[in-house]
Amino acid sequence: MMSFRIAARTILLGVASVAFLAVPQATSAVVVVVGGDLEMVVFEVPAGSTYQIYYPTGQGADFQVWRDPDATIPVVPLQNYTVQSRGDFNQDGLLNGADIQGFVGAFVNGPFNSAGDFDGDMDIDTTDATAFVEELLYPCPVAAVVLYVEALEASAAVNDSQIDLIIGQLPPAFSELVTSVDLTVSPLTINLGTTVTVMITPTGGDLVFDQNTSASWHGYFDAVVGSDSEQFSLSYSSTQFAELTAGTASLVGGNSSISGHASLATCSGAGSLVGRFSVHLSDTSLTKDLSLSVPSERPALRAILFDQDANPYLGSVTDEVEIVLTNNGNGDSEEMLSGMYSNFLAVTVNMERTMITETQSPASIPVAIVSRDANGNILQTVPSVSLYRDDDLSTPAFINYHTEFDLPIILVDQYLDPDNYSLLVPLLTTHDGDISVSPISN
Repeated sequence: MMSFRIAARTILLGVASVAFLAVPQATSAVVVVVGGDLEMVVFEVPAGSTYQIYYPTGQGADFQVWRDPDATIPVVPLQNYTVQSRGDFNQDGLLNGADIQGFVGAFVNGPFNSAGDFDGDMDIDTTDATAFVEELLYPCPVAAVVLYVEALEASAAVNDSQIDLIIGQLPPAFSELVTSVDLTVSPLTINLGTTVTVMITPTGGDLVFDQNTSASWHGYFDAVVGSDSEQFSLSYSSTQFAELTAGTASLVGGNSSISGHASLATCSGAGSLVGRFSVHLSDTSLTKDLSLSVPSERPALRAILFDQDANPYLGSVTDEVEIVLTNNGNGDSEEMLSGMYSNFLAVTVNMERTMITETQSPASIPVAIVSRDANGNILQTVPSVSLYRDDDLSTPAFINYHTEFDLPIILVDQYLDPDNYSLLVPLLTTHDGDISVSPISN
C-alpha cells in the first residue's frame, strides 16, 4: 500500500558516497562510516601503556585513521603513543581532583577531548559529566585508545584490510577487520511513486541485503524562502525495502511510514529535504547524509466546485476558508454546513506515473488528516480518510488521487466530532495553523 505525507512530499532521493565497516575481533562493536562521516573505534588498554597503530596507507588505501573527531590529527602508523585514561586530563595516569578543571573547560568551551567522552558519542555532554563525577567518587578509571576512522574508497573485497594495535612485540594485541563500502542511492530527484535504487559494494558475509533489511530517512525541509519545517522521519519496512540481489534493493518514493511533523506551510515552495539516510542490515546500519531536491508540483487542498446539476469537480488552488460557528445550538448542524458548497475542500495529490505505479498503484490510499496550531500542537486528527485514484484527472505523467467529493472537508473554528457527520468531514483549524496528511499502516 502506498503511504505518504502530503505536507512533506515523502520523496527519497539519491547520491553516491562511501561507507566504512569495521568488523571487530578483540572488540564487540561494529563500526560503520558513510560518506566522509567519522566513526569511533575504542580499544580497552591499560592506562600508561605504550602502543603503536598500524593500518594500510598510501595510494589505494581504503580508509584513514584519525586521533580526533575533527579529522585534523592523523594516526601515524607505528609511532609510539601512550594510553590516556578517560577523565585523566592532565595525563598523570590518575583520575582525581586535578582533572576537574580540564573536564570543565572541555565541557563548557571545548575543544573536544576524548578523555572526557565517557559514552563514546563524540561529544562531551551532561551524560559524560555524570560519569566523570561518578569516577571521582568511586575511582575506576577507564583507559582506552580512541580512534576515528574515515573511508576513502570502496574495498576490493569484504574484510580485505585491518587496523592493528601493537603493544610491545608482535603479534598485535587487537585487530579490527575493515571493509570500505560504496552506498549509492539514485536518482537524485524523484516524485511520489518513483522507483529508487539502493546499492552497496562490495557484498559478502553480513554485508548483504536480505528479507529483513529495512531503511529510514530523518531530516527536515530546508525552505529557500520562509521557515524550515520541523524534523520528521520516513521509515521503509523490510517489505517496502525490496531486495533485488545481495547488493541491490529498491524503494518506491512515498511508500513509507512517517513520524514527526512537516507542515503544508513550511514544506511548500522552493527548497530541499536535508537529512540522513540509513540502511539497516542484520548486524549494523549504513548511514549517509542526503540532501534531497523536491519537485515544484505539490499535493494541496483544492476547492470542490459544483455545476448546475450539482456534479462536483476540482477547482483551482484555494485559500483555507474557516467557518466560524455560533454557540446557539444551530450553527453546527450538518444541514447548515453541507449547504456551504463554496467552502468544500478536497486533498489532491499527483503520483508520478512509472512502470511500477502504472500497474501497482492502489485504487485508494488510507490516510489520517491532522490539523495543528501555529506552535505545531495537534488540534484534531481525523483517523481514517481515503484518497481515491481518479483516472479522469490523471495525465500521462501523473496519477491523480483525491479525497471523496461526496465526503468533503470543511474547516471550522470549533471541534465537531466527525462521527456525528456522515455527509462531510469537519476539521478544527486556526488561521495561523496548518494541515498535513499522514499514512495509515495496514
